[in-house]
Amino acid sequence: MGFWILRLLFLIPGTPLMILGGVYFGPIEGGILSTIGLVMSATLIYFFSNKVSVVKEKRHKDLSILIKTYNYKLLALGMICPIVPVDVLCILSAANGIKYSTYILTIVLANAPLRLLYSYIGVSFTKSTGGLILTLVSIALMFIVSMKMWNTLKKTNTGLPLK
Repeated sequence: MGFWILRLLFLIPGTPLMILGGVYFGPIEGGILSTIGLVMSATLIYFFSNKVSVVKEKRHKDLSILIKTYNYKLLALGMICPIVPVDVLCILSAANGIKYSTYILTIVLANAPLRLLYSYIGVSFTKSTGGLILTLVSIALMFIVSMKMWNTLKKTNTGLPLK
């Protein structure tokens, strides 16, 4: 659990910890421990973000509009996209007034599929090449779908293509 807190200090993504959880504890226990660690680190981000306003409306106008319009939905979309810097999105959502209960529930539910897939990757390295391939294909599909949703959301609300 300490690694989940330390990762914030060194700006390390949570993905490696989810995979390591699967390697050392198995997919179920690793997924549960990853959930606990994710909630702890997300809680720290939330309370830190409420003290600091991060979004500068003039500088990041497109992003500011999207976050104010779709706060928890945008957070959920970012959680399912494997390449989004989730901690940054969490900071932005919290700084723009999302309720703590909505914030944590969104993070836990939206990130559940990736947490389980990453935990399973850890086990698949040593036990099942087919399972590893299926897991990686699932993650790639989640990436493609989330990017299409992001592009649609961005075009709808700003009239601009994704940069």
